[in-house]
Amino acid sequence: MIRAQRAKFVDGTEREGYGRELGEAIFDKIEPFADYAFPKSHAYGYALIGYQNAWLKANYPVEYMSALLTSFRDDKDKAAVYLNEARQMGINVGVPDVNQSIADYAPSLKSDNTILFGMAAVRNVGEALVEKIVAEREAKGPFLDVYDFVRRVDPMVLNRRTMESLIKGGGL
Repeated sequence: MIRAQRAKFVDGTEREGYGRELGEAIFDKIEPFADYAFPKSHAYGYALIGYQNAWLKANYPVEYMSALLTSFRDDKDKAAVYLNEARQMGINVGVPDVNQSIADYAPSLKSDNTILFGMAAVRNVGEALVEKIVAEREAKGPFLDVYDFVRRVDPMVLNRRTMESLIKGGGL
């Protein structure tokens, strides 16, 4: 299948002024890759996933970007790229908030076009702590201030380092 394209490819490079030798050299690099890259089922799978992602991003941008940010929350460099992309799309990305956020990035239920920052994405704040914060918030309501927060959250999971990270991240 790919071998039948060699003549067309080389003729095209010559016709465009690049020469037969360059066309042969480039095609020699493409040909071994074709066994992996061009099977129809493989191409179909990638195309379908690409289409689904594009559709979700176009029709549900806040939800899509929330899921994307959550999937890369441990990779700070990628997360920064996607945070910037969300902002360029006109999506507001809030700071971590102990009274609203959960572990993952999530669409805000109070404001359209807003993503709540996932508390588990804050350095030194693990999912175990976030579970305790959310459970306490759901059981007894929002935290009134930092003193109320410290009194109500289990001191076995809340330490100085996590408090400093939450404060620096804007969570309190």
